[in-house]
Amino acid sequence: MSLSYPVAISDACLKVVIIRNVLKYRPYMQDSEIDQTLDVRELNCPLPLLKAKQALNKLAPGQVLKVIATDVGSVRDFKAFTDQSDHELLNSFIGESEYTYLIRRG
Repeated sequence: MSLSYPVAISDACLKVVIIRNVLKYRPYMQDSEIDQTLDVRELNCPLPLLKAKQALNKLAPGQVLKVIATDVGSVRDFKAFTDQSDHELLNSFIGESEYTYLIRRG
């Protein structure tokens, strides 16, 4: 079977992401568990991260922000940001042309 990478396959409970022949099983969060969605597609660095910071500041602790971006640099930026803050990167998904992040406000 020939697959183009990355490939995302989802079912009711799991999100399976295949990146460079490595399977990663990640729990899938239902839309009802997401408190706000931020669409920053077509914005370039550093705007996706800045907009996400502003949105997180408006959320209550424990609430979840879903960020949808197209900037390749956002992968590094969101990981570094959540590593250095009290916010938690719950999950990240890589699609063909967009990146999705689920962040719980700390």
